[in-house]
Amino acid sequence: MCPLWIKFPSEEATFSNDEAFMIGNSLLVLAIYTEQAKQASLYFPGKESWYDFRIENACKGGATHKLGVTEESIHVFMRAEFMISTEMIKFAFTSIWLNTRFASEISKTLHPL
Repeated sequence: MCPLWIKFPSEEATFSNDEAFMIGNSLLVLAIYTEQAKQASLYFPGKESWYDFRIENACKGGATHKLGVTEESIHVFMRAEFMISTEMIKFAFTSIWLNTRFASEISKTLHPL
């Protein structure tokens, strides 16, 4: 996890953004720190589009977009060149959950308390 300017050092618009950060090379996260915020502006770096996980909306890179927000909202965007389907994400999280649960059950069987 790092600020935008680490991943996009040649784009000055990323220098002053303290509410957004990158996870890896493909996920851009906007966290809301202002109470009762209804709208936030976010600069999307690069030239490719970014896709919002929640509403599957695209935002063009190299531009600032206004987004509707709430105190509870966390916007997560995936860079277009790294797109994977939400079904793959659900599958990955389900697999992790099932494997963790299975390992937990096996552990209880092998090492009962």
